[in-house]
Amino acid sequence: MNTKRTGRVARLPSEARQEISKMLHNGGTYREIIAAMGAKGIRLQKNALTTWLRAGHQDWLAVEERLTNIERLRDFALRVVKSSEGTVVQEAAMKVAAAQIYELLMNYDPKVLKERLKEGDTSDYAKLVYAMARLSDGGLKQEKYRDEVAEREARSQAQLEEAQRGGLRKEDLANIEKDLNLL
Repeated sequence: MNTKRTGRVARLPSEARQEISKMLHNGGTYREIIAAMGAKGIRLQKNALTTWLRAGHQDWLAVEERLTNIERLRDFALRVVKSSEGTVVQEAAMKVAAAQIYELLMNYDPKVLKERLKEGDTSDYAKLVYAMARLSDGGLKQEKYRDEVAEREARSQAQLEEAQRGGLRKEDLANIEKDLNLL
């Protein structure tokens, strides 16, 4: 909301504005809204609601959309963390960031991009693409690291099992210690 609203509805307490906007959002008629507010001692006329619908209510809708998107991203982050047991928080954060960047790229208007390319202004789009490439690179590095850790764990486990059957050689012990220090 860039402009401070000064109309009749805008000057009402926040709870009343919220209720009016919710009723408008849910398809309430002006008559129903005027009656509901009248029961609370708030006198409104149709023109005040029309003004609110065109401006203040649009601000309310934008805030509600942002809140819904934030909640959706929070839920996504929780699902990523829960579904990735053993995954470090950084990896979950990378997945959330990648989802956000992907969403931005999906909503990027190709017409706007073409116009900006003609004007020589591609910095925003280039930054998004660069960030996505960096995230992809980070994901590949994490995957490689996980594979190396799994390989070392398997090798150490095999050496331990062999040692339990016939004793532990000095070189096996040295390899196990090396692998454990890297984990």
